[in-house]
Amino acid sequence: MKTRRGGKKHAGHNSQPRPPHAAFTYEPPPVDILGNTPNWESALKSVSPLCHPPPRAALYYFPPPFSFITAGDKTGRFIHNYARICMFCKQRVFEPHFDGRPLRISEWRHALHGDYGLDEPDGPTPPSGSSVADVHARLRHEQKQAFRKLFARSAGLVSYSKDMLPKFRRDRITATAAASGRGLARQVIWEVNEMNWRCELRALDALLVDVGQIG
Repeated sequence: MKTRRGGKKHAGHNSQPRPPHAAFTYEPPPVDILGNTPNWESALKSVSPLCHPPPRAALYYFPPPFSFITAGDKTGRFIHNYARICMFCKQRVFEPHFDGRPLRISEWRHALHGDYGLDEPDGPTPPSGSSVADVHARLRHEQKQAFRKLFARSAGLVSYSKDMLPKFRRDRITATAAASGRGLARQVIWEVNEMNWRCELRALDALLVDVGQIG
């Protein structure tokens, strides 16, 4: 078997298949957070993973629900920080002076993690070489900085701290409550499901009437 460069693979080298992408694969949610009806779960499993996923990366107007479900020990942090940024997430989409474009999964994970620090003028700089790796590194760095500016400057948000007490709906949310409250997790996951669906419907309507953008 040949590699992409034309050389033979080393003997005994076993290439591991990439794990299924969360955007195109059904993973049952924890039973203490969400439950599906048997018929709906059967329907989702029957088409998972997607045989022909979209050629471009999936984009979301709100954090993808599976970002919370698959976050492991970061689930509490993601829920806690979502309670803090959820109002800006809504303003960003529905107020035209904000950048309301849908974001990549990786961008939403950064948003939920809550590090919005920007480069210092005299801080380290990304690689300046012309190799493919350097170009990609610069592009990733620029994308991350642009994304952080959205939350740090447009929204005026500081980086996440577990001592924060954001308000979600009518309650103040502690980091402990976010990590242990199954009812809160259900509310958050339901909200991002609902908001993503509504935004996709608005975007489709805008496309059909040739508006050109959501809003």
